[in-house]
Amino acid sequence: MWPTFWAYDENLACVQAELDGAPFENGSQVDAEGQHFLHVVAEDLVGHQSTLESVFIVDGTPPVLGVSGVDDGAFYDSQVVITCSAEDDNTVDVFALLDQQAYESGTPVTVDGPHEIVVFATGLVPVERVEQVVLRLL
Repeated sequence: MWPTFWAYDENLACVQAELDGAPFENGSQVDAEGQHFLHVVAEDLVGHQSTLESVFIVDGTPPVLGVSGVDDGAFYDSQVVITCSAEDDNTVDVFALLDQQAYESGTPVTVDGPHEIVVFATGLVPVERVEQVVLRLL
């Protein structure tokens, strides 16, 4: 990410910025993951100031997904309860499909036959993670 800013005034004297409390040069790359605070001050020749503050998050790490209660490729002779989870500092959306239908984590699976659970999660940036498990109820 390369945050940019600008100020316009016929009598503009200077524009200064800080990122997370340290001097920041306009357009510099910010690649450290996490939340950042950008503070920009523009001043004219008379000393009038305008301030802009912005908070943004850099997140390039995909969520870590979990599927518990079943094992990939396993056979079961009774109902199973599948729990789906995602860990990420900035996870926005987590959802699952069981046999291509919406599935609510923790709902018992009681129908005999092969089943496929697919869990999806997305973070704040367009990074998607998918976890897939195939099982069979006898």
